[in-house]
Amino acid sequence: MSSAFFTKVTRWVFPGDALDVALAELRLDGDRSTEGIALWLGDRKSGVANVTHMVYLRGSGLYKTEYHIRVSPNLINEVTDAAINLGKTLIGQIHSHPAEAGVEMSPSDEAGTPHVPYYLSVVVPDLGQRPGTQIGDCGVHVFEPRLGFHRLSPRQVRSRVAFIEGGSVQRITLGF
Repeated sequence: MSSAFFTKVTRWVFPGDALDVALAELRLDGDRSTEGIALWLGDRKSGVANVTHMVYLRGSGLYKTEYHIRVSPNLINEVTDAAINLGKTLIGQIHSHPAEAGVEMSPSDEAGTPHVPYYLSVVVPDLGQRPGTQIGDCGVHVFEPRLGFHRLSPRQVRSRVAFIEGGSVQRITLGF
């Protein structure tokens, strides 16, 4: 996919509650011993991706097991329509892995994750069940044009991913 349509992102900014809200969603699936997922919408400008919305996925267009998630094209189209209606763009996703899978992106993760320039993919350990999980406990991966996905170092995560105190992520549920 061409990077001509996607401005370069060097920093991702989230409302202060975004990680806790996402972890609560992932825990619901982890309670059923399946991976969980939520998507992030927002804006890109001047090298910064500002996340404004979290999208919860539901319904028959979502298939989840302990080691795999599949989102149907119809459900992705629904996400796209919602993003267009809000004037937002898809910024990234957060999903969980079981403990033995770690926080690296698996080959199936890489194959099934949008290859969009500067798309952020956060992998949460232990199916989201570990109390007190912070962003530094997760695998934070970025899709770079011509390089593919790579994991940010802990230092890069601290300098490039920010949660702004007091902000609240807006929530959308799609796929009934």
